[in-house]
Amino acid sequence: MEDRTHTLSRRAVLKRGGLVALATFSAPALLTACGSKKKALECNDTSGLSAGEKQGRDALKYVDKSTMPNKNCLNCGLYKAPAKAGECGGCTILKGPIHPEGYCTGWSPKAG
Repeated sequence: MEDRTHTLSRRAVLKRGGLVALATFSAPALLTACGSKKKALECNDTSGLSAGEKQGRDALKYVDKSTMPNKNCLNCGLYKAPAKAGECGGCTILKGPIHPEGYCTGWSPKAG
């Protein structure tokens, strides 16, 4: 019986080398692409608010996504920007987290 553990054809070496190279360079890219999906900003956690504060949000019909063209929290004069980008902001009349793309009936255009 012939021992073939140390004899590889040139074709086999190239084929295996190509597979190793493909796995080396494409696997991290695929894993990064799959795991880098940015989570959507959610600003509707009112668990830390009192019943009255929640009622205030409801009374002003606050929603995380404005349906009004050109009217959202980001361009409202009452909106308080977050300390860091990608976080929920605040509001001078509503308590709790406020989404920059949100809206409520208290919307007021920014001055200037």
